Formats: sequence, C-alpha cells, structure tokens
Amino acid sequence: MSSGKWAKTIGFLIVLLAASTGMSAEYPNELDGFKLFAKYCPGLEPMKSTVDDVKKVLGEPLKDKSEKFVLWFEKDGWQILVYIYPDNGEYPSHLAGKVVGSIDFISIKPVSFAAVKFPKAFNKADIRAADARWDEYYDAFGLVYEVYASKPPYGDKGPGDLNRVSYRPAPHKVIQMQSFRIRNLNDAVKAKSPQH
Repeated sequence: MSSGKWAKTIGFLIVLLAASTGMSAEYPNELDGFKLFAKYCPGLEPMKSTVDDVKKVLGEPLKDKSEKFVLWFEKDGWQILVYIYPDNGEYPSHLAGKVVGSIDFISIKPVSFAAVKFPKAFNKADIRAADARWDEYYDAFGLVYEVYASKPPYGDKGPGDLNRVSYRPAPHKVIQMQSFRIRNLNDAVKAKSPQH
C-alpha cells in the first residue's frame, strides 16, 4: 500500500474512532468532562467554517454582546466567543470577515483546574498580561486550556481556576496561512518594483 493510501486509511480510522468515542476529530486531546467542542460545535472548524456555518450549529448570537468580528453565545453556563478573522488587510481575502479564527469557551462560574493533571500531549507556557497571569496548556492540534496563576482584578475567579478553553487552528495550518500572507506580500512588492 502506498504512503498516500496509508495516510488516508489512518485518517479515516481516526475520524471513525472519534465518532465512536464521542471525541472531536479536530481536537482528540479534549479533557474528560470538558469535551466542549465535540458537544457544542460539531462540524465546525477554525480556518474553514463560515459565519453562516456557526449560526447553523449555535443559533443566532447575542446581539447586545456580539461585535463585528466576535460572535457571542451563552449555553449551559458557558460563554462561547467565536472570533472571525478581521477584515483589516492582514489576512487572505478568503478568510477575512467571513471565516472562524477560533472558538473560546469561558465558564460563567469559577471552575477549579487546580487538581487537573494535563497529559503529555500538552505543553505549558507561562503567560503574563497587564491584569493577570495564567498558565497556557496547549497541544499540537490547536487546543488550549488557560488556567489562572493569579487573581484577575475583575470577577470571582482566582489562581487554579479555568480562564478559558480555546479551540484554534492547528499550528501547521497557521504556518501555511502565514506562508500565504508572505507570498502575497512578496508578489505585491514585486508588482510595485520598477522593472530593470
């Protein structure tokens, strides 16, 4: 069997396994008890799904909280923020203003992650912002869990509590998009350069 057929067979088996176990094919490392993407966003995919796709799955966003490039939903104690690639000239035209960049779940009430042991599939980064510090646990598929390491100045969450679960494009897809952006920029520069 050729390597291409093996890859297709393995891909099919992963999707079949995901479907039979209730895990997301896009995010196979979702933690037990927090399989939010599989539950609320079946069929959606960052860098591929459109605003219309999101509305078919999640319904109409909350008009009083949504913004131009952020669709806001609330379901079962979760704020679901769907970020759309902005139409600001930085992203390819087939994505800008139309396509999902990431989907974030923020718990309305504090959810302790103090006792959670992340599997080896996750790396850890210490993030420091002006208003808070958190640990970011991320995998190779674009799944990120942010856990507060300090108390933010707002709300009732504190160290060890979940900040958000973020479903982003896999890093290799982001690299492909960045390459696309660089090629387009190079082509634009060449087009404006005088010919010798």
